[in-house]
Amino acid sequence: MESLTPAQQELYDWIREFINQNYYSPSIREMMRAMGLRSPAPVQARLERLRDKGYVTWIDGKVRTIKPLQVKKPGIVIKGSIAAGGLVEPFADEQTTLELPYIYDSDSYYALRIQGV
Repeated sequence: MESLTPAQQELYDWIREFINQNYYSPSIREMMRAMGLRSPAPVQARLERLRDKGYVTWIDGKVRTIKPLQVKKPGIVIKGSIAAGGLVEPFADEQTTLELPYIYDSDSYYALRIQGV
């Protein structure tokens, strides 16, 4: 996925936070005020780039339909723990990510923690 410019990242983060707090997407005017802009044109240009890069989507012609897309973080999911010398529950519901920048979009891999001696 293509990286974002600082202005695009700021808008993307703001949109995600706005939706998390309000449970609906912001209007162009709300984004314009939040970014400290006097015209909607820069917001619309940033939104177009965010959509082109795969970070957001919306329904053309409808208001408040901006939706951030799930951005997958690089790395390997740590699914649980295995025993080294004793019994441990092999898979827990809790999952974290082992960040390995050289492995991207690797759904076929996962990691396990080793507990014990």
